[in-house]
Amino acid sequence: MLYPISLRLLAQTGLFLSLQIIVTPSPACEFLSLKAVIDQVTNPKGELGQRFKAQVDDGWNSERVLFEMTPKELHPQLDDCRPQVEEYLSQIGFPPTH
Repeated sequence: MLYPISLRLLAQTGLFLSLQIIVTPSPACEFLSLKAVIDQVTNPKGELGQRFKAQVDDGWNSERVLFEMTPKELHPQLDDCRPQVEEYLSQIGFPPTH
């Protein structure tokens, strides 16, 4: 028979393991190459950067706008590096909405 304290411990351990899996970055993530693309898309001096800023200022999710403004070939990389992309967008002043 499992005692309540054992169930609590199992639940906490399971929660910790599931959180660790979610937070751990994917080994396939190559963020440095994506960072250059993000910098290009968000550059306020360029046409893309002006469109990006305008859409985010209008209330669009910055991560979604970035996804739409990048080539489809990069979408799997953006998905693999989602936590790093969100953190970087926040650092440069475009935090994604959740």
